[in-house]
Amino acid sequence: MISETITYRCQRCGSLNLRKNGHSTSGYPKYHCKDCNKYGTISNVAQQRVERYEQVEKLLLERTSLRGIQRVTGVSRPTIIKLAKKKRPPLR
Repeated sequence: MISETITYRCQRCGSLNLRKNGHSTSGYPKYHCKDCNKYGTISNVAQQRVERYEQVEKLLLERTSLRGIQRVTGVSRPTIIKLAKKKRPPLR
């Protein structure tokens, strides 16, 4: 079995010199950066959102229906429409 080491970086300075500092009210672990003295939580919600939006864009290129994309990804239809308009090439 391969063990994978997960390391977190400071959001401000990028340092690896972090220590745990309890949990937030929503359950995410809080950290303290010893280099820049920043306190905060580290969550991967933003990264998950970016990955989901990339999947929506790929499904839009495949011409999948909006309701189908909504079922597969869990992204609301207004958000899918917003992403479709953003990625559409300009008319000439």
